[in-house]
Amino acid sequence: MKLNYCFFGSPRFAEIILQELVRAGHPPLALVCNPDRAAGKHRKLTAPLTKQFALAKKLTFPIFQPERPEEIINELRDIKADFFLIAAYAQIISASVFGLPRHASIGVHPSLLPRNRGASPIQQAILSGDSETGVTLYVLDEKTDHGPIISLRSLPIEPNDDYISLETKLALNSASLILDSIPQFISGKITPQEQDHHQATVTKKISTAEAYVLPDKVRDALTKGGQAALDLDRLVRALNPEPGVWTMGTPELVAHKFPDKKRVKILKGFLRNGIFIPRLLQVEGKKPVIVG
Repeated sequence: MKLNYCFFGSPRFAEIILQELVRAGHPPLALVCNPDRAAGKHRKLTAPLTKQFALAKKLTFPIFQPERPEEIINELRDIKADFFLIAAYAQIISASVFGLPRHASIGVHPSLLPRNRGASPIQQAILSGDSETGVTLYVLDEKTDHGPIISLRSLPIEPNDDYISLETKLALNSASLILDSIPQFISGKITPQEQDHHQATVTKKISTAEAYVLPDKVRDALTKGGQAALDLDRLVRALNPEPGVWTMGTPELVAHKFPDKKRVKILKGFLRNGIFIPRLLQVEGKKPVIVG
């Protein structure tokens, strides 16, 4: 079955899914992504990754970049898609928009709903020390990650998984699940099932302030180990590259040639005999340095 859909999504998670669907011979009828934004140290105007992929591959479907999806409601109505596919779009989609497709608007969420609804499901799975997570396809409704479930797929979280590795695996599994499940849903062979809302947990975007670790906690992780080391390892794996775990320089970090009382990002590390071993550090304003 040929998938006739509009794809909504902007960042890396969405880009990987879009790449896989295009590779499988199912390009969308249109791409809806965020407007180009200033990014990086020099604030260069940068397109969303999904748009960059489409342009690099010279794909011919239209690309819409509204501030709000209601701005392009007429264009979306004219496309007459069987379904909309929403993956990390990060904008509220009203009923006037998600009700346009012939069948449904389908959300792709990187958790086993109803667990870890919201903005940071991948980070939260690592922070919680979960042994597994997964992906869910669900029918959009007017509440966040709330609609009936079409299908789920679980996968283990490995001890060394960080945000990037887990995001990649979840995105690849999402694309595979889409290709397996959506044709069955469209043909009426899958009936979406209501979520158990009493079991729902909700995540929020993690701020830079919340990624700060007290120097005493870092010292304990690097010297005493135990829970402090386990907590720091999870934080580093979950919160890098964004917003990035940071602290103020301690004698233990000074031993790695990092100055005392300077802001330091802990970009990578690992556990050895219960002790956290920093591997990649960055003093504010400087380039990352491999240590150890």
